[in-house]
This record gives sequence, C-alpha cells and structure tokens, in this order.
Amino acid sequence: MMKRCCNLFGRITSGLMIRQKLSDNSAKAFPMRGKYLVVSPSCSSSLLFRGVQVSAKWNDVWGLFENSSPSVRNFSTSYKQYLEREENEKVEAQHVADRSDCIVEGTHENFQAIIESGEPIIVDFYADWCGPCKKLGPALERNTLKHGGVFKLIKVNIDEQPQIAEAFQVQEVPTVLFIMDRKLVDRFKGAIPDESVAQTLDNFAQYVTRTKGGGSFEQQQQGPTVDADSPEYLLGIAAQLMKNGELDEASKVYSQIVEKSMDQELPDFAAKGLSGLLTISLCQYKMDAAKSIVSRLQKDHIELTKTDKEISEAISLYELYKEAGDEVVKAIHEGNPIETLKTEKEKVLYLFLLGHAKEAIEHGISLLKKSATKAEGRAALVRILDCLEKKDDKKKLVIDTRKRMASLLF
Repeated sequence: MMKRCCNLFGRITSGLMIRQKLSDNSAKAFPMRGKYLVVSPSCSSSLLFRGVQVSAKWNDVWGLFENSSPSVRNFSTSYKQYLEREENEKVEAQHVADRSDCIVEGTHENFQAIIESGEPIIVDFYADWCGPCKKLGPALERNTLKHGGVFKLIKVNIDEQPQIAEAFQVQEVPTVLFIMDRKLVDRFKGAIPDESVAQTLDNFAQYVTRTKGGGSFEQQQQGPTVDADSPEYLLGIAAQLMKNGELDEASKVYSQIVEKSMDQELPDFAAKGLSGLLTISLCQYKMDAAKSIVSRLQKDHIELTKTDKEISEAISLYELYKEAGDEVVKAIHEGNPIETLKTEKEKVLYLFLLGHAKEAIEHGISLLKKSATKAEGRAALVRILDCLEKKDDKKKLVIDTRKRMASLLF
C-alpha cells in the first residue's frame, strides 16, 4: 500500500500538475475554481491548498486519485468539513477572547488598578461553597457578554480574597456591586431570577451609556428604567457613600438631592437631603453649619422633623452635641482624652458620642447615686435616651435604663 502510494506521488511530482475539473458539488466547496491543486511531493499526510497546510488521513489522499470524479467529491466534502471545523474553532476562540476582555477574576494584585481606572464594572462577590452563587454567576456572565464590553464583570472569591470583601463590608454572598467612576451606584444581595439579572444589567448598561454620552444603546426591556438623576436614586448612592466613610462625596450628592427636590417640588426628598447634610456636619464637627440646617428643617419641614425617623434621629443627635458643649466637641475632634473635660456630664456625653453607649450609661447611672452629681447624670442620660429610643435595636437598652433611673430618682 505504502509503495503504491509513493509511486503515485512520484509520478505526480515529476511534473504533473492536475488541473482542477471539479463537479458542481466540489465547485461549491472550492471558490478558486480553475486554479491548480498542488500536492506535496513527500509521502506525508498533508496537502498544500491556497497556501494553507491541511492535515488529511492517508485514505483521504489515496481516495483523491484512485477514482477521479467521486474521489474529488469526497475530498471536497472532507475539506468543506475542515473549513467548517476551522470556522467553529475561530468562533470559540473569539468567544474566549471576548470573555477574557469582559470577565475578570478580581485579586489583591489587580483590584486596586481596576477600581482606579474608573471604568464601569460589576463586582460579583461569591464563594465556591455558596449554592445561590452557582446559579447567579453564570447569569451575570451571560448578560455581561451580551452587552459586549459596555462594562466588565469582576468576580471576587471571598475566601481567596478576604481583604477585598472586608474593604467593601461584604457580609453575605452573593453580593453584587455596580461601580462607575470609582463610585458605587447600585448593589443587591442574594440570588435573583434570571430575568431580574437581565433587567438589572440592562439598566446599568443604559446608565453607563447615558453617563458616558457615547453611542446609542438599544434597550430591549419591558420594565422601568433606572433614573440616575432622581432624588430617590441619589439618596441610595449618598447613603452608601456615608457607609463607606466618603463624607465629602456624600455631601455633594445630598446637596444635589436638595437642589433637584426643590426644583421638582418634592419637599420630602429635600428634607431627607438636608437631614443627610446635617449628619455629615455633625460627623465633621461643623456645628455652625449643623445649626443652620436644623433651623431650615424646623422652618420648612416641621412635620417631617416629628414623623420621619431619620430626620428626627439626626436632629436628636444635633441636640446631644449642643448639650455636650464646645469643650466636648473640641475634645472629640482633636482626639483629646476624657481627663481633659471638667464636668461629669461632659464625660458621659463624650463617651456616648465616641460610640461607647453602654459605658456612658453606666457612668451616668453612677452619677445618679450621688446627690452632688445627680443633676448632671440625669441631664446626660435624658439626652442619651432621647437619641437611642429612635433606634429599633436599642429599645431594650432604653427600657432597662429608664427603670434603673426611676429606681434611683424616685
């Protein structure tokens, strides 16, 4: 068999060029009809076709010459299958390339650079042991690829990258963050239905496209779109910035909320924006600014100061700072120790404003036991309880403290 084949190749390479005379079937597979098919002179299993080396089995090569028309048709079919196979491999390779461009595994080494780039990203915090993550992850990947590079999906394994999860205060998985220009614009926790994933990513893509001001994004959706300029949406962004400790950025967003709410005649949102600015002013120990905001709230939104929980809480905190006095505010702001304060009431409020609520209460209770300090202790505890009673998770502490105060005062 080998000898017969080599003899055949020898005859061909001695100067024989086979002019292609293909049947109609082969013509469909060979677009270069009328040109020459050159066969390699060596007894190898390869053909040179239009400059491309094509692997072929010995049976394919032998069948090409054993019978003229049928074998040419057979080779035509084989080569057509080869082309289809090659095209499929190219498509698959392109898909892999697209995936590598759009879907990235977040690590300690690359995450900071990704954030600082300012590009729109979706961060998927997941764990290998998490069942809902295994359902949500593929849906996020499919919809990311669908949008063709409008944003990237960054996948972060919380067990392998705990420092990233801790930086974003991730308490559960899956947690998904939407970030653009280094700012958090949206988030959700837990697995959601595939259609909700598609809708959410469609909305984010629209937001990204509109914000960048480039191109047209053809949105195929039935549900409501994200209005990134609405006061309601901005409140969520501002709250998240506050939680992340970005007070200056949060202040800018709250100011936008107040301005937009006034333009759109939305007094409730304007009041919430002012409440946010009040909280930031207190955190930054800007008491004059805080006083001005409280005056504005009490003048323009008096009802909300009584009925809205967040607004009422912010005003109570302001009243506590005012009760504490300038020396306490200065000590906290400058990091001075408690010993620098003169009165016992100041020390109680100092502890509370630093976040040591239980310690402050215990110190206040101890003051009630002495007649000389009873008035100071009572004044401090009343103001502290006024703040705590607006927090649902502190109600038991408030009730217990009131009982202890009553037993000592009456």
